[in-house]
Amino acid sequence: QLEHHLKKINSNFRLAIDRCFTVQGSGLVVTGAVFSGKVSVGEHLTLSPVGIDVRVRGIYAQNRISETGAAGQRCALNITSADLKRLEIRRGGWLLAPEIHAPVPRFDANLKVLKCETRPLVHWTPVHVHVGAAELSGRVAMLDQPSIPPGGCGKVQIVLDRHISVLKGDGFILRDQSARQTIAGGKVIDPFSPARGRKKPDRITYLSDMEISTADGALFSLLEHNRAGIDLKLFSISWNLTNGTREILLETVKHILAGSKTTPMVFSPLHWNGLQEEVISNLKTFHEVNPDRAGLNSHRLRAASSVRIRLPVFQEMLD
Repeated sequence: QLEHHLKKINSNFRLAIDRCFTVQGSGLVVTGAVFSGKVSVGEHLTLSPVGIDVRVRGIYAQNRISETGAAGQRCALNITSADLKRLEIRRGGWLLAPEIHAPVPRFDANLKVLKCETRPLVHWTPVHVHVGAAELSGRVAMLDQPSIPPGGCGKVQIVLDRHISVLKGDGFILRDQSARQTIAGGKVIDPFSPARGRKKPDRITYLSDMEISTADGALFSLLEHNRAGIDLKLFSISWNLTNGTREILLETVKHILAGSKTTPMVFSPLHWNGLQEEVISNLKTFHEVNPDRAGLNSHRLRAASSVRIRLPVFQEMLD
């Protein structure tokens, strides 16, 4: 439990907003539970999902004035911003570190149906989703089986009617369409799930890798199973990694880093070398078949690759 708490403290700050009100002489105050990280007076946070930058003017933690708020506490934050409007803040939003602001319209998760249910949970069932302090409508898409029986577990994609902020490990509850009865509960595996190909075997393998309990173990396995590399930014957000934690992680797992600073990709050295060899092989084959032609440009070489690679990454591979 201590290790788990330290991990939460050393992550980026997240507060689930459950109330918002105005205090005369102070201004706007939001309250909620701190899920992870810590914040100090004067720091800047992002109001999610709307994406507004705010500054923390004051903190009231555990029923007293404080200079900081941290994971495990209930806090009231006095915030201010030039763009802030009262109507944009409501229960269910988040105050979080700017690095992890990435609202999503769907997420993949492990789900367990309650034993007291009288029938299986089937594909595309309409539900009410409760996550953090938010309540919103959505549907359940089955991933690894046609349905989940009462008391059973399975992998699902929760498709939402609006964007929300969730991260790996967040718990959630599903209620029926009338919102009268709780039918299931689960935990988020990957907040950045695809709209297409969600049932493909390689996607299910990806989710199994993301279920590994440690970030270094998950990244090692993901790099082994994904020739096209892993988006480091999305991985860091999913696992709520700070810049320092990410650097330690990259020192632990052998990798090749490529691409731009804003959208870096990581590859296993084995796959990186294999992709380079494939490029050379494709070019050699082209010249053998077309001895009188000048050759392939980088775009045509990229198109001939067996996996889809972003252009800046492919150019770096060519270099």
